[in-house]
Amino acid sequence: MSTRKLIILFLAIVPLLVLDLGSKMWAESNLATPMHPFVFKTGGGDSQGSLRDFLSDKLGPKSEGDWNTFIQTRVLQLSKEDVLRSDDILLGGDKPAPRTLFVFSRDGEGIPPRALWINEPREAYRQAKEANPAATPAELRAKVKAAIKEQSLSSYIAEKIPYVEAEEAVNLIQEGKVLQYRPKNQVLRASDPVEAETYYVVLTHKIPVIQEFLQFSYAENPGAAWGFLGTAPPAFRHIFFTLISIIAVFGMGWMMRRLEDDQTLYLVAFGTMLSGAIGNFVDRMRFRYVIDFIDMYVGQSHWPTYNVADIAISIGFGLILLDLLFLTGGKGVFDDEDEAEEKAA
Repeated sequence: MSTRKLIILFLAIVPLLVLDLGSKMWAESNLATPMHPFVFKTGGGDSQGSLRDFLSDKLGPKSEGDWNTFIQTRVLQLSKEDVLRSDDILLGGDKPAPRTLFVFSRDGEGIPPRALWINEPREAYRQAKEANPAATPAELRAKVKAAIKEQSLSSYIAEKIPYVEAEEAVNLIQEGKVLQYRPKNQVLRASDPVEAETYYVVLTHKIPVIQEFLQFSYAENPGAAWGFLGTAPPAFRHIFFTLISIIAVFGMGWMMRRLEDDQTLYLVAFGTMLSGAIGNFVDRMRFRYVIDFIDMYVGQSHWPTYNVADIAISIGFGLILLDLLFLTGGKGVFDDEDEAEEKAA
């Protein structure tokens, strides 16, 4: 490739790729959902003021009424006794399973844990109740225990988090990186004093950008752009998108080699598409999902959440479509090889 072509491709690929990966890192650390919550731990010693003041320092200001509603519906309180350090039986044992596990599965300051909401016992209870509405509580508990296979804490974590192996799950438990939540008869209020050596879990945090139109909201997309194939089986998705990404990268590389130095629009188009493909491919290889965070909506209608990589891919397609419909019609780019050789001769 000529120096001019390399410079154009560099400018089309690298800035967008850096922006995409950097923005995803920002979204991970600054946005929260029930599956990706914030966990704030207080230190020892005296109380650190009210819960409103403590969370306001972490999340930013809200009105008094907003804080009361937010804390009562979106904040959980855990103690140091809720840190699990032994790989005990989680499901199918004599002890009831916790409602939720919070697993700090990735190293890095400010990266929220993975929340695992344990729904198996509740679902088994619902099915047993539907099958026999007249059953006694003791009979229902027996049916639930029989329906759920015995499973250890580490095995459950490795099953639910695709990038964590069983041995790594054991290490996370031994290092105190797994917390449990069991519902308590407790109502948190904004005016409550912050307790020492306590974990406060924030289940939701979004950042509004344009009121009633655009916000930053964390989402994990196991599919492609705009959520394509997001509901397909995980193993199929992983293999399918890995192959598609590899084919796309090599295909665009082949197309870019055919381009002439003066075909700037196509160099930019393929470069932006390549940057988006690489950005999402990196996520998919690391986590088996892609981080999205740009949420456009009107009322209750939301466009599928997307990211900078999706924007880059869309820009590339848009530039190619622009040329095909209104400019050169793709001459010199989508000609077959015989036509290209004749032009070269």
